[in-house]
Order: sequence, then structure tokens, then C-alpha cells
Amino acid sequence: ELDPIEEPNTLESYRSIERCAPFLNGQKKRANRRIFWRKKGWLVITIAAIVFALSWFKTSRIKLALTPPYTATMSPPEIVMEYYEGQNSLDLQKMEASLARGTKNPSSMEVTNLFVTRQTRQAYEGITTQIDPNDWIEQGKGPILEGTFLYGVTDISVTALDESTFQAQGILYTPYSYSEEEPLFNEQEQGVPIFTYLLTQNFTIEMGKRGWYEITNITRSNVEPLGTIIVPTYPKGGALPSQSQ
Repeated sequence: ELDPIEEPNTLESYRSIERCAPFLNGQKKRANRRIFWRKKGWLVITIAAIVFALSWFKTSRIKLALTPPYTATMSPPEIVMEYYEGQNSLDLQKMEASLARGTKNPSSMEVTNLFVTRQTRQAYEGITTQIDPNDWIEQGKGPILEGTFLYGVTDISVTALDESTFQAQGILYTPYSYSEEEPLFNEQEQGVPIFTYLLTQNFTIEMGKRGWYEITNITRSNVEPLGTIIVPTYPKGGALPSQSQ
């Protein structure tokens, strides 16, 4: 039987026992850690996540900056042709793959707006509104689906004006006018009006420090009206006019 004690033993009294000290100190540390993570754990996790995200973003940007574009092996005329391939497919990344840092793409806003329109209509109506005129010509210039239009550049030629300046010419097809002219309708014709222009545009292309050609300047496209064409259309779900007989 143990003798009663006048006052309960304190933590300090147990610490005086040499064999209990490590256990008690360990218990206190574990308790302090639990209190810390309960109060500050969310802050530590948030800071760690931010640091990780910033590190990943910085590493990705550096890697992207050091990675050669897919046009790195192309000649200047090929780079110009690839620029228009991007415009015809409304692919802004392809258009700007060869652009040097800080170089502006004058067609960026137009292509972006047409891309958003195309993707929105495709999502809600299930149709691709923009048609590359090169494909339309190759398929015989037939009727197109109602609500669609032609947009893009055909018959592109590239001429070197000097060692770093290249002039591109082609025929631009667009569903809207760049000037004041009105579409001329024939009463017997029904379809969508498409405006055509002779497009001229200059590119400055120089060898970059990283060992491949880069576009360092693009002038705004100069357009001269060639005329308006009326492209026949057929209704969604309907047969082509040539097939309706």
C-alpha cells in the first residue's frame, strides 16, 4: 500500500528521474508538433504549393524558350509559307512559331476572333464554319454548307527583296469587306458573298542567336480588291444541289 502524498507530483518532479526524461521530452515535442500542424499546417502546405507551382512554371518557360521551334530547319521562304498555313487553319501557334521574342503578328486578332467563332459554332451547332479556300478550290469550287464561309490565302508566292526581307503575295478570301465595296448580287444567284483581295505582305527574317531563322518583323497586309464571288450553299442535313435531282 502506497503512502498518500500531500500534493500531486509535477512534470518537473518526473523530469528529475533520469530514466523518464527522454520519454517526457519526446512526448512534449510530439505534442508541440501536433499543435503546430493544427494551427500552421495549412500555411506551410499553401506556401509549399506556391513554391512548387512557381518552380514548375519557371522551369517550363525556360525549357520552352530553349526548345527549337518545329520551323528551326526551314528556310525563310518555307517559314513564310508556314505562316500562311497557320492562318488558313486558324492556328495561331503555327503562325507565331517562328516569331522572335517581341515580334507582333498583325493578323493575330482577326485569326483569334475567327477561331473563337468557329469553335463556338462547332460546339453548339456541330458544324465547322471556316473553310480553307485551298480545299474548296481543290474539291471543285462546289456549294458549301449554309452558315459556313471561306477564309484563307491561296496562290502564295514568296520573293526575296534582299537577304533578310521577303515579300509574300497571294489571294485572300474573306467573308467580310476590308473596304467600302458592296457585294454584287445576281438575282439568279443565291449563296454567301466572299470578298477576294490581292494580298501583299513583307517579312523580315534573320538568323537568331540560337541558330535558326526567326521572323523579326511583319508588315500589315496590303489588300487590293479583286471582286466578290457568290458561293452557292446547301442546307444542313440536305443534299448538295448537284445531288438533289
